[in-house]
Amino acid sequence: MISSWSINDIKLNLENAKLSNDEENLRKRIVYANMLSDMSTLKTEQKARISKNDFFSKLNSFDISYFNNNFFKLISYMASKLKDIDMDFKITFTDKKTPRTIFRMCNDFYKKNSRDDLSYFNKIIKTDHCINITTYNPKLNFIGRSYIISNNEYYMLINGHNYLEDCATIIHESKHIEMHMKGYNNGIALYQELPSILYEFFMIDYLSNTDSNKSEAALLRMRNIDKYIDMINTINKEAEFVKKMITNSSFYYNLYENYSIYYDKYDLENIYNLLDSGYSQRYIGVIISFVVALDIYLSSKQNNVNNIISGYLFGIYKLKPSIIDKILEYIISMYIPYEEEIRKKQKILLTKHNI
Repeated sequence: MISSWSINDIKLNLENAKLSNDEENLRKRIVYANMLSDMSTLKTEQKARISKNDFFSKLNSFDISYFNNNFFKLISYMASKLKDIDMDFKITFTDKKTPRTIFRMCNDFYKKNSRDDLSYFNKIIKTDHCINITTYNPKLNFIGRSYIISNNEYYMLINGHNYLEDCATIIHESKHIEMHMKGYNNGIALYQELPSILYEFFMIDYLSNTDSNKSEAALLRMRNIDKYIDMINTINKEAEFVKKMITNSSFYYNLYENYSIYYDKYDLENIYNLLDSGYSQRYIGVIISFVVALDIYLSSKQNNVNNIISGYLFGIYKLKPSIIDKILEYIISMYIPYEEEIRKKQKILLTKHNI
């Protein structure tokens, strides 16, 4: 019987961790608090708005050369090619499956595609009180989380949406735990998301080949890619916004004079965080891992991917700029048929209503 962790379990664990101040218990406090926060059980104080003086003080001291590195050049180039792509669609699933069936499908995926990793997956899902699959909550800004304290204590939270997506999410999050067990979490931080993103692609392929409704899996693949396109475009827009504030004096002064009006419109709290701390290595690493994962997915045999992953995580391989155009070509090739299908449906609808 697969047993999930509960809010009360984690609250009790948190209270027990507060009884000692050693390093292990300090780490536990952070992890348990994050779990409860993600479940929206910890009350968070309303953040005060960033004052105009603080915002412009931070802006005036910001070094614009921060955007001159290769990462932002990559983001700018990819965004210029992807700016017109919008895969805004919904997937309706008529067939629901139980968590037990979902775990069995994931197990079958590993049997057919990666037997070397099957034992890790089975150890994870058979750990008592490890996985909590909740009823889908659209207010949460994630579909999956993994929380790792040690090789023997780890948890997953799945914002249960539909069975195909839940399968892919469980593969993604369990791969994080597996990498910790293997010691790969000590590798280069920029590639920490690489195994999870890559195996999510493989899992969607498996679902496409085994499920009765291939079109749903195809749409899931597109939506999976679209979330990374959104991240790329968002980073590019934010970087261009900051550069415009610094280099365009009329824009600067208009923003200064109308700060309260533009605060929410331009999400200046988020811009302030960028000015203050820049993008975290983990956030940048998601994009780098996505690009590399797509390259491996398109170019490598699946029975060799774990060796390639090790090469990236331990510095033997690095992202090569030469792969970018191939990846962009693949993404755009996926989008064009979808766009054409949307146009056909719109044309039929207009004809039906004699518009």
